[in-house]
Amino acid sequence: MLPTRPPMAILILAALLSAAGPASSQIPNVSREGGVKRFSHAVIITGRFEALKEFYRLVLRAEPRVFSDDYLEFQVGGAALGLFKEESMAAIAPGAMRGGANASVMLEFEVADVDQEYARLQKIPGLVMVLPPTTFPWGHRTLYFRDPDGNLLNFHSLVATP
Repeated sequence: MLPTRPPMAILILAALLSAAGPASSQIPNVSREGGVKRFSHAVIITGRFEALKEFYRLVLRAEPRVFSDDYLEFQVGGAALGLFKEESMAAIAPGAMRGGANASVMLEFEVADVDQEYARLQKIPGLVMVLPPTTFPWGHRTLYFRDPDGNLLNFHSLVATP
């Protein structure tokens, strides 16, 4: 059963990969010096901090680095997924975020075996499955699920395409 409210707002603290790349030469005023260095992390702003902390600990099979009683991060393949208490965000930037208002961002994680993860994820409390393992023509085997706040996640593996 899908949640009745849209996914919790997600704050992206950094954007895009390094500005150096073949396409950058085709975009005016793009320099290899300065600019965005790398995507560093995404942060979920939540009113359910402890529930999401436990959920992501189980889903990611990782212990978070706790920076304070209102902020933590899970290290995931060179980037971080953070959790930040909604009331703390409101104190820093009143009105900048509204919990439960995001319905346009999906967090994607590449995994070794989608079917194996599907079997494991079935046992995690609060996880709502949206799409069982499905192979797409662009070479991804994918499954979609939601966290307790309703955020959409995608676990995918690369597969050979016909």
